[in-house]
Amino acid sequence: MTLRLSAALSALLVAAAPLAACGDDGPGTPTADTSPDTTPDSDQPDAEDPDATDPDASEPDATEPDTSLPDATEPDASDPDTGPDADPDTSEPDADPDTGPIDPPGDPMATERWGARIWGDVRGLSLIDGELWVGTLATFDPYVEDLMHTALLRLDVATGEVAVYDDELPLIDVNFPIEGTIPSPTAQVVADGDTRIVVGMTGLIIKDGESFELLTLPGGASPTHLAVDRGGDRAHLWVSTSQGLVLLDADTYEVKQELGADELGSDEVGALAVDPADGAVFVALYSTAESWTKVVRYIDGQVLELVPGEDDVPEGIVGDIVWSDTLGAAVVALGSWSKASGGVVTWDGETVTHLMSEGVLGAAATGKATAFGAQRLALDETDGVLLVGGTLKTSINAGASGGGLVWVELATGKMYGLDNQGGLPGTHVGALAWEADTNRTYATLYEQCSEFKLRAQGVYALSFRGDGSLRIERPILSGVRSLGAADGRLFAGLRDDNAGQACNGSTIQTGLVEVMSNRAGELIPLNVTLGDALISDDAGPVAMDLTSPEHFAIGTFKDGLFVGHPEGGFTMNQAFMQLSLFTHDVAFEGKNVLWVAGSATHGDMDTPNMADLGPRGLGRLTLADDGTVTGHTRFVKVAVDDKSDVGGLPTSEVRDVLVTDEGVWVACATERLSTAGADFALGAEFLLNGEPRLGGVAFITPELEVEVIVDSENAPDPFALAIADDGALIIADRVNGLLRYADGAVTVISPTWLPQAPLAYDAYFDEEGWVLALDQGLYAQFGHETIATDAFGRAFDVLPMGDGAFAVGTAEGLTWLLRAGASVPTLLPPGDGLMPVFKVVEDEGGPKDPPPDECLPENSVCAGADADKCCPGLQCVFVGFAPNCIPE
Repeated sequence: MTLRLSAALSALLVAAAPLAACGDDGPGTPTADTSPDTTPDSDQPDAEDPDATDPDASEPDATEPDTSLPDATEPDASDPDTGPDADPDTSEPDADPDTGPIDPPGDPMATERWGARIWGDVRGLSLIDGELWVGTLATFDPYVEDLMHTALLRLDVATGEVAVYDDELPLIDVNFPIEGTIPSPTAQVVADGDTRIVVGMTGLIIKDGESFELLTLPGGASPTHLAVDRGGDRAHLWVSTSQGLVLLDADTYEVKQELGADELGSDEVGALAVDPADGAVFVALYSTAESWTKVVRYIDGQVLELVPGEDDVPEGIVGDIVWSDTLGAAVVALGSWSKASGGVVTWDGETVTHLMSEGVLGAAATGKATAFGAQRLALDETDGVLLVGGTLKTSINAGASGGGLVWVELATGKMYGLDNQGGLPGTHVGALAWEADTNRTYATLYEQCSEFKLRAQGVYALSFRGDGSLRIERPILSGVRSLGAADGRLFAGLRDDNAGQACNGSTIQTGLVEVMSNRAGELIPLNVTLGDALISDDAGPVAMDLTSPEHFAIGTFKDGLFVGHPEGGFTMNQAFMQLSLFTHDVAFEGKNVLWVAGSATHGDMDTPNMADLGPRGLGRLTLADDGTVTGHTRFVKVAVDDKSDVGGLPTSEVRDVLVTDEGVWVACATERLSTAGADFALGAEFLLNGEPRLGGVAFITPELEVEVIVDSENAPDPFALAIADDGALIIADRVNGLLRYADGAVTVISPTWLPQAPLAYDAYFDEEGWVLALDQGLYAQFGHETIATDAFGRAFDVLPMGDGAFAVGTAEGLTWLLRAGASVPTLLPPGDGLMPVFKVVEDEGGPKDPPPDECLPENSVCAGADADKCCPGLQCVFVGFAPNCIPE
């Protein structure tokens, strides 16, 4: 397909450019530095190829369900509507809302969503009056052909409520990577009174109340940065565009001035800031052809220049620019990727002050003077904090350099910094915002997924505890794949999709979090003290079980298996026990026995003798108290190793395991060809000698003997199991629907409004009703209360929380399902955010602590380990936002 968009339009639509090359003096790094690759994540064992466009690897059809299915009949294997299908439809859900599920009868159940899916790469974080605005690029949908997602999100920081604007955004025509219309991608947001002005792809988007209007700019230019100036009697709206700098009347949006190469020296403009005293605008200026970058101060036709590398200005590429009333100057980020230059400077049009070099920033972030790539800035003068974000840059000979995040105390010049080795969840900083009320830093962070591309990891909220340690939160929950609760605390496993999708331009948020009352999730790093150390701190749990808040079992897709206390548990590569790395379920039997269910892996070139080799099946692991595996038994369709294998399962594709006092129930789905790419793609049926290996349900006795209780004629493709209040087994089968097994008999109990071929990720039943988490949405019925909705995307996990409230993990965040009179349970409040412990940092080393035998003088920061080191006559108490040594 031929790319027919302009370069500026393409950069806004999808992140697709490599990391900046060494020596590139082009227009900064916002586009060139954050672009993902199509290669898989090389950090994951057997990393998945993110290309999931093969129609054979797609999801089941979610068109209008067949309402003729009886409520309670024997499934007839000869009936094509209910029997096993040798060639099931594996097409994707139809995005046309007219073909969605039929609403069930009865009173609708209440729902409340916490969070939202952030689809596209985040290109703007704007904090306005307690609201965080998140602007995103467009990205493809890996499951629905010719569908792209983009949105503007608004997070209420105090309550955690998220508003998602997509249908409200102006539509734009695109030719690549699809042909059609999409909601406009967005970036920065600025406030002008109650009006919000948004950077859109083809113009400014004016949000006045609930209306969104597109304001096109001269020549159809694409905006990139905004600044409102209402100082004095001015009503100015400055806009950096793809064709120069434009001044609009902020009241009428009339074009007052256009500035380009003739006035400024170039049409390529970037970040800008305004001096509110006189209205002078400071704007980043670039020349790609001549490879130079500078800052221009413009007012009333007068132009002054700050040129990196000339006079007292250090060398570097101009990045963000912010205005500081405290310093009375514009603050400019200069990325040099050299410890001897670059950093941060201030300029008021006359005087240049070099606040800090990259060597100092690198020392703050890493402990030694090194390249930093200063490009991102955020300033809060209420707290007197300047945030400086580093970016990665690559060269052929030296590899990647730069990155990290540094907090600077403006009053003293002291710093605190982190990189990914010090606990920061990403090396490359994309966007920054400081929230003064809670001392939280909002940031988009990236890691490398190949030598030249970056993985978009979404939005983080960073704050500091009283002991000086870093708290990491996901302020917007998305992709809740698994849930667990203990002692009134709720935990969620986030995984939007295969992490490799982030290298294709999608935002992929992952991690184990504790859900807090402000609807955010505090990240719980999975620290490893024993085992293979394969799991990452923010691995995406697709399966979870816990016996207490200190004892977890975490299953992932190819990131490893974790057992024990998050602060120091045991991790393993279960492939060494011939168990699949694609884990579908984990379940404790007591504290020292763990069941692990996973996929059977097949390639389309496998010969019959390969059908029962390789990782597959269900594992029963015996554990020591520290989580160490002391023994294991594997249950499969055909046993190969009689010493550790037990054969007899209907298939080795185990989707669900249900542990009860009587024994263990096992859902064995149809075996399929393995898919490389997106998490939810179902491969075509694996054929052995031309015949599919259809599933069924097995029961494993306490003596570890296997009994097939429901064969493939009645349940050819079961995905989820539940136990009803009368002890009957409920089976969610992808072919025959919802089944009930009791006293050796199987009956169909599917309501007529349930999708005909439900791919169920989880099921819950009690004496009053049921809840199904399906790939086609959330379905439930309790008496006359019903729900059938795909408004939250796929539903993955159902967790009863008592008193008629259910936590449901969905693709669009955490969804609360509430029966009549029920309310969301009370959860722990978020932790207080404190200032980091600022320290003096020098070029040739990291933060300077006093020698052990020296006391801290007056006005020194005295947090954490230094809390008792104040000199005689001084006491350590909070002054403003940080503890200081002051006179007793």
